[in-house]
Amino acid sequence: KDVCLMLLGLGLVACGLMGAFLQPSGADGYIEFVQMAFIMSGAALTIIASIRITESALKRRDAKKGE
Repeated sequence: KDVCLMLLGLGLVACGLMGAFLQPSGADGYIEFVQMAFIMSGAALTIIASIRITESALKRRDAKKGE
């Protein structure tokens, strides 16, 4: 579940970056704002997912230690 979140976040970042590279530099700022929103939300999703993956891995490790 968390891995899917992470992939989704990376996909959003990739979409935003692709749009930034493909768009002509003279375009209005609105499009750039949308791209920044894509990149930021994607980065946030990726960070949250990676934190949750790390936490669940640590919990599993601690559970093994406790046995």
